[in-house]
Amino acid sequence: MNLSLQMKRVIFFLDISGEERVVVQVDATGISGGIPDFDDSAAEGNETIEITLNPSEEYGGGGNTITANIVDNDSPPTIDVVAGDNATEENSEPGVFELDLSNPLLSNGNENDDEDAIFNFTIGGDATRGEDYNLVLVANNTERDIIGNSFSLPEGTNTARIEVRPIDDNEEEVNENVTFTLNEGEGYELGANSAELTIEDSGRDDASNVVGVQIIESQGETNVIEGQTTDNYTIELTSEPTSDVTINFDTETTQVESIDSITFTPENFNIKENVTVVPVDDDISTEDRTSVISHTATSDDDAYDGITINEVTVNITENDVPGIIIANGNNFSIAEGAAGEIYTIALATEPTADVNISFDISDDLEAITPITFTPDNFATPQEVTVTAAIDDEVEETEFQDIDHIIESDDSVYDGLSVQPLPIAINELSFDNIETAGGFK
Repeated sequence: MNLSLQMKRVIFFLDISGEERVVVQVDATGISGGIPDFDDSAAEGNETIEITLNPSEEYGGGGNTITANIVDNDSPPTIDVVAGDNATEENSEPGVFELDLSNPLLSNGNENDDEDAIFNFTIGGDATRGEDYNLVLVANNTERDIIGNSFSLPEGTNTARIEVRPIDDNEEEVNENVTFTLNEGEGYELGANSAELTIEDSGRDDASNVVGVQIIESQGETNVIEGQTTDNYTIELTSEPTSDVTINFDTETTQVESIDSITFTPENFNIKENVTVVPVDDDISTEDRTSVISHTATSDDDAYDGITINEVTVNITENDVPGIIIANGNNFSIAEGAAGEIYTIALATEPTADVNISFDISDDLEAITPITFTPDNFATPQEVTVTAAIDDEVEETEFQDIDHIIESDDSVYDGLSVQPLPIAINELSFDNIETAGGFK
């Protein structure tokens, strides 16, 4: 006698401590797929859970509890504090404390907690924070001033730095130092947690009466994205004037928004003024480019009136993408002998010169009249009528493309490759009908 044994797949309902109820399936091979785990990104050490089998009519009984171990698969990064370049007052070059992470930062170490990791630190040295320097956190393509003795970083951060930005007090003094010590915290381990750097004095003294205007660009240059980001630089006088000094800004108003003038007095001459650079957001598509900001000084102090001031070159990244916008072009279909169908075209961005669009088509279509856009009407859709040419051939429905040929004195648009319009051409119905006597 042959016996065939078949084990029914049974669904079990489990209560797992710390989680909602989960369902597992059991068959002849055991628990299909195993007991589900709950993977997080917190380095929290190994843990235990209790699993309780709930009663069910499908299998009776229940109430049994087992304890299982969860081995954590996340390891916190080890962070070393490394001193980079020293700070220099003369050129306002920041000093740098690099935070070297052995692997990307996890959460703050608390289970099921997506909050940023918090870092506490101690600052020391003979330089005075707020008088000799400020601290700025630079990480994840952003920067922000550090207020107090803590800062936060999001999960996934793999590099960061603390910049010591010097404040030139125009007083000749000895070089001073700054020490940075990272304290213990959750979500990371400490390696070398302390470093020291020096703030090098400019050697400039008010008494020397060095007349000049100092400009410091953030990160050493000025970069903006049209319609998306701004940048800034600082400006100050290098010596006390005998009268107010007004700094005027000359910008290319088609590229950079105008900047209000700034006035320095004998009392605030050495306090840096922040200048914000805002790119003009237009609809004109051009290449990435540069624009120059020039400065002039006017004052009753002859030493400062008309003094030469360095220019600032702004690097502008373009945000407008040239192209055409087609409307009414979905599932575009025409038929022999029927009236033409219409779709519309507009330009995606403002050109700097007229743009002519002609149409590359097959003999199955009647000629299409070219259209022209100007800088004034570029966004106004223009109609394009497509009509099938009538022939005596018996054909299946044909699928073709209408290609758009662009010519312009605007180098951005001239010869620009743009999307074609796919169309279907349906045969005239009587082409497929033969009459008695062999005539169509």
